[in-house]
Amino acid sequence: MKTRVVLLVVVIAGATILAALGGVASAGATPIVCTNFVSYTNTSSSVTVTFDVFQAPCTVTLTSYQSQTGGHTNQVYSTGTDLAVGLHTLTVAVTCGTDNQLDLFIGPTPPPEPNGTTDIHAFAVTPECAPTPPVTPPVTPPVTPPVTPAPKTDITVTKVATPQVQLPKGGGSAPITYTLVVTNKGPDPAADVKVADAAPVGVTFASATTTAGTCVVVTPQPSSLACTLGTIAAGASVSITVNATVNASGTKTNVVTVTTSTPETDSSNNTASAPTLVTVPATPPTPKPTPSPEICATVTVTPKALQGNGKSQKIIVRVTRGKKTLAGVSVKISGPDITKTVTSGKNGKASVSFKPTHPGIVKVEIIGTNACNRQRIGVVGTYQPPVTG
Repeated sequence: MKTRVVLLVVVIAGATILAALGGVASAGATPIVCTNFVSYTNTSSSVTVTFDVFQAPCTVTLTSYQSQTGGHTNQVYSTGTDLAVGLHTLTVAVTCGTDNQLDLFIGPTPPPEPNGTTDIHAFAVTPECAPTPPVTPPVTPPVTPPVTPAPKTDITVTKVATPQVQLPKGGGSAPITYTLVVTNKGPDPAADVKVADAAPVGVTFASATTTAGTCVVVTPQPSSLACTLGTIAAGASVSITVNATVNASGTKTNVVTVTTSTPETDSSNNTASAPTLVTVPATPPTPKPTPSPEICATVTVTPKALQGNGKSQKIIVRVTRGKKTLAGVSVKISGPDITKTVTSGKNGKASVSFKPTHPGIVKVEIIGTNACNRQRIGVVGTYQPPVTG
């Protein structure tokens, strides 16, 4: 807002009044002119008036008042007495935003009331009010919401199986038990945890129980297990027991896998395996039939003694095995004056005749067949005294 200022210059000296910059003289007054108004400058808080005193003595009074509804208020800012000839300045403070009027009186008497009969000259000044700087609202920095890190977890699984089973003798199946443990090592909960397990060839899952969630067993081959465990808190575990049967021998290795929808710090521990050795009953070797002990052949001879007299004599041999006679058995007869092999006939007998002439032993033995014995026949020689002359 601009402030209107009215500056009056009044010269009072006797009856003559002269307006320095134009004005109206009061009736019956004799002005005495002793100064001229030169200039003024103004700021938002004051007005400075410059005037020239060209005749001394001269008294100048600067008075201001603020126009108000129904009246005004005088205020004397400065009074000069017997000013010297030359330029002088007077400064009056003003209030920005109000209607101010300044009167400058020059003369030996105090200033009269503004707008009175002694007012000779008034001029307006308009001090510039400094613009009110705009109020800059404080800049509130944007609030950056805290960044919540994405959850992370580490799901692990372990598996234990019946180490060894034996199939029943004659065929059939044997039971196997699997124990699975799913653990969340944290640091955050693991969501949507699932377990998948495919049975090895020859193994059939029969049933499954779990400490959390649900498990479904597919019985027909290929048999499988599917478990939905939901959310597992950090540090918590879920145990699953699977009952199965096996009907084939060999090492049956079962592999289980666990998954979660929560990002994992380590996925290398999401699988586990466990082997089971399946054996069959040992079949003892078929014993070889024990051969019946072969009964040896026995030979008997008659006579028990022969005469070495050169006469023909018969030896009869008989071959038996136990109580049975043996046919086709070769019998060798050897001794002084005889070496011959005969074969037993249907009745197990054979005979040979020869003329022994020397004493000694005739041996009778079975050849080509397990023999129990051999026989000996003595040849007794006839005594011949020496011939003398």
